[in-house]
Order: sequence, then structure tokens, then C-alpha cells
Amino acid sequence: MPIVAGGHGVGTDILVSMRSAVCVVLAACVPQHNRDVSLDYFSAGGMTVGTSQDGANAEVNLWMAGPPPVDHCPVLAGAVEATVDGVPPTVSYSGGYYPGDPQNLDLDPPRCEIFESFEFVPGASSIATSQVVITDGTTTFSASVPLLRTVRAWSVGSAQRGADATFVWSVPADTYGDGATSKQFFWTPDQGTPIEIDGSLQGTAAVIAIPAAASPGPGTFTVDDPFVPAVASCDGLTICKGALLDREVQLRATIAP
Repeated sequence: MPIVAGGHGVGTDILVSMRSAVCVVLAACVPQHNRDVSLDYFSAGGMTVGTSQDGANAEVNLWMAGPPPVDHCPVLAGAVEATVDGVPPTVSYSGGYYPGDPQNLDLDPPRCEIFESFEFVPGASSIATSQVVITDGTTTFSASVPLLRTVRAWSVGSAQRGADATFVWSVPADTYGDGATSKQFFWTPDQGTPIEIDGSLQGTAAVIAIPAAASPGPGTFTVDDPFVPAVASCDGLTICKGALLDREVQLRATIAP
């Protein structure tokens, strides 16, 4: 089901669903057409700067805050230059008016999906931060985040049943993804029964209390986005934050017998 889009290109509802954090979906807004807007339109919104765990790709998303106009869906128009460490995007997507599914309007109604999404392969950088710049010559948004090309991973460790296990995140500058310090971890042994385990974030380390009932041996802890790149500075937007593109983070470990 295509999205009628302006600006940089046409996305799909699948692509938009992968970017739920940057879409404003309001069933009450049922406009009938798109209207071109300048980059300044997004000033009241925000920007998310994300990276994959392996540092191989990055994504910058702009979104509009608050309800859109009731008579049209704004779409970015004109020449817009976006770069991460001086490198242009490999592909970009635009939101706009989405007509919905005529066969199932109750579940899939017409709506505005207001976002601009840019995907990058981060370039070389001689400093410890990545510089993000989006401009149309009049309005400029920028952000500074810990180097997007950095590999983000957990330390590989051993654990003992009945004791705490600590795993260290590789980028100390990163911040909590959702602000929560308590986390639920899922232990999936290579052989044995998966269980849910309580844990906490202390700085950029995860501390997991290994219960006596946990199956010993090698396995994987999983948790959703505990840490994301910190935004050191952000200009021209109400909200600016980091994001980890890999939704589920895995920790390989071995629990001793």
C-alpha cells in the first residue's frame, strides 16, 4: 500500500512501520491532499539520530510534533542537503497523505504520516563524535552524537547461578534508551529452558541477578534497546535524541554449573 509522498521519495507502509518512533499517526486527521512546506516546518518537532550496533549504517529522522493541519498533509519540498560526517544519504523517504485501505478503513483509515527519513553509511571521522547536518539553505538542523561508526556491543562474560552478573556496554558516552534503569532480560540457553530475569542498568553496565533455576551453559540474554547514542548538542529543534536501529540487543554469556 503506497504512501503518496512528496519531497525526496516514496516509502511504503512497511517502511513506515519500521519507523514508528518518527511517524505521527492521527485518525482524527483525514486531509485530502499534500502541501509543500519548507524545512522550517519541522522546527517544532524533533530529530532522531540512530545507528546500528555494528556501526555500518545510520539513520536520521525528522518528525512533526502535535496535530497536523486538518486540511492537508505537509510534505518537505525543495532542495534539502543532509549529511552525516560530510557524507550524503544513500536513500531517503518522505511521509504525506496516506489514503488508507478502502477495503478496511476501520483498521487502516486515511491519515497523515509526517516524517522525513534519511539513511546513511557513516563516513570516516577524525574525532570522537559524528556531525549531522540537514539544511535547505535557510533553515539548518544539526546534531552531535558519539561516533556513529563505533561498534556497540556488550562484553562477553561468565555468570554464576545465585549471583549477580555484570556486562559492560562498549560506548560509555551512550545514554539510557527509555530512561528506565530497571530492565527485564530473557535468558535463552543453547540447551535448556528460557526464563525471564530481572536486571538493572548501572551507568553503562547491565547487572543481572542470575537465579538458581537458570539453565547453565552457554546462551544469550536479550533486552530491548537499553542504551542509545547520546546527543551532545542539537540545534534548531524542540527534541533531539539518539536511537539504536537494532531493536533487540543480545548478550552472549556462559552460566557456570
